[in-house]
Amino acid sequence: ADRRDADTWNHCLNERLDTLPVNVLQVTSDEAKALIRHAEICLGAHHSPDLFHVQHETVKATSFALANQVNQAEKQLEKVWQQRESLRGLLAACTDSCPQSDYRRQLEQALAEADAAVAGAEQQVQDRRDRRQRAAEARQGLSQTYHPFDQQSGLPQDAHAVVDGLGKHFDQLDQVADEASLSQAVRDRLAKARRVTERMQATIDFFWTTVLVWFDKWQLPSPVARLMREVLIPACYLRGAADKASLAAERKRLRKLADEVEARARSPDSVWWSLDAADQEELLERARRCAELFQRSSSCVEGRNGHLALKHHALHQLSV
Repeated sequence: ADRRDADTWNHCLNERLDTLPVNVLQVTSDEAKALIRHAEICLGAHHSPDLFHVQHETVKATSFALANQVNQAEKQLEKVWQQRESLRGLLAACTDSCPQSDYRRQLEQALAEADAAVAGAEQQVQDRRDRRQRAAEARQGLSQTYHPFDQQSGLPQDAHAVVDGLGKHFDQLDQVADEASLSQAVRDRLAKARRVTERMQATIDFFWTTVLVWFDKWQLPSPVARLMREVLIPACYLRGAADKASLAAERKRLRKLADEVEARARSPDSVWWSLDAADQEELLERARRCAELFQRSSSCVEGRNGHLALKHHALHQLSV
């Protein structure tokens, strides 16, 4: 489309949605005002912020600046290290030729100062590497925290717990920015990313509210609803998260955690055993539906955009 305003989104999407037997509950996208208006006003759906764009802002804010500081510190370390080695060579030559000269004592003092300079440069490199690592862990922590189920215990977590966790990671990024004396532009990017936490909180609330509405619609007894909330939905969610994890070790960990959570349903006193096979299968299908309700990324769209960008790049011609 030639335009990207809300009216254009409404027109283009309505043409396609009218032919489909679907009811849109939520839309996951970046924070473009036209998309938010299209989702909330036209579709009457919940708008879920794309975690990719939140993390991307923090990467642009801190990654290059901190890496540049590390590179500068490493170059300074290399410089003072070479100066020290040069002094050591001079001192060795002077010791052989004129061991009692004043020049030898001057070289010894200069070498001691060079040793101190190397130690200081090594410490500076380590400090800057540590800051870069803390920033990377904080950025990764945003992804690990933004889930309706704790990724370490498998227990349900509400919006307040999620926002508290996100706040700690943003605080860590702010602290790193302060320690590294990063620019105001960096602080503005971090503040922009932090502002999205309100919509992230609303998405967690939307997830749990919708799940409770579905429980009421399905007329689940309290024990069965508790089983769904604390066992079946978390297990389904963790298995879905495992399928999306990029590292084999993380996929293995999440699947093991899902097995441990699911084992709670197999305990002798579980309400699971009071259900017949058909009811058990229906509950599992409903649990999978609930688990898939939480959407935090439009990665399929971003992947397509990246693919198109590479294709477009390949079509470029070199200038003469």
